Amino acid sequence: HACFFLDGSKWFGTGARIIYRQYATLFFAVAVDSRESELGILDLIQVLVESLDQHFKSACELDLIFKTDQVHWLVDEIFVGGMVVETSMQHILDTVQDDSELTQQENDLATASLQAAVASIHSASRHSPTLEAVRTKMLSTLGFSP
Repeated sequence: HACFFLDGSKWFGTGARIIYRQYATLFFAVAVDSRESELGILDLIQVLVESLDQHFKSACELDLIFKTDQVHWLVDEIFVGGMVVETSMQHILDTVQDDSELTQQENDLATASLQAAVASIHSASRHSPTLEAVRTKMLSTLGFSP
């Protein structure tokens, strides 16, 4: 693994540094001011990478692209308002797992509610041509065939 430190003054102002590290084909970069510890930031990048790797069971580019909500959960668990608030990988992973489970429950509830609404409209539409038209329109709008 290669570690790199760059002067970031050109992009972020006087005294800024860019600290980045490559893991396989992924690059992780953090821009900091001169008050930050470069080795501390490298350690923080390591925590993030290991958390991603454990959460995604061997993280890759596709995880970062297609599961950005989960990546944001991990990053948000580590940083709040630009400040590091958590470095315990286990705490980070536990919290993200809880968030993931809650989101799945919310999605399941929303799906069940939608299915119940469609079933209700379907049942009522048997007795009303207008409701049948509403049901057909709603289903086609949602991408389902009536």
